[in-house]
Amino acid sequence: KHFEEALLWGMRLRPTSRKVWVEGEMVKNHIVWPSFIDSELSRREGRRLAKRLCVRSPKAEELLNAARQLGLKSKIHSKAYPRRWHREKNALEIETDLPRTQLIRTLAEELRKERSG
Repeated sequence: KHFEEALLWGMRLRPTSRKVWVEGEMVKNHIVWPSFIDSELSRREGRRLAKRLCVRSPKAEELLNAARQLGLKSKIHSKAYPRRWHREKNALEIETDLPRTQLIRTLAEELRKERSG
C-alpha cells in the first residue's frame, strides 16, 4: 500500500524484497548487499548486524557460496547499493521464506565458518 501511495506522489522507493508465487506457495526474494555484513562499515553506511557478527570486506561471490552451502537459491545481480552507489556494484538475490534479518544473520554465520576454515 505504501509503495502504491509513494508512486502516486512521485516518490521513488526501492523495495529490498518481493513476494513471488512458486508452485502455489509464496516465497520472498530478498536483496542482500555485502555491506549488510561488513564489519568495517558503520550502521549509517549500511551495516545491518552487530560488528561481532560481521566479517571484514565480504564479497558478493563469498555470499553466493555461503547461500548455496545453506541450500538457498541465489544469484548475483549488477545493482548498486544506494548508500554506497559509487563503490558497491553487486547484490545477491536470495529466494527464501526467512525474515530478512534472520537471513542476513545466517549468511554472516556461514561466511564466518568458511573464512575460519
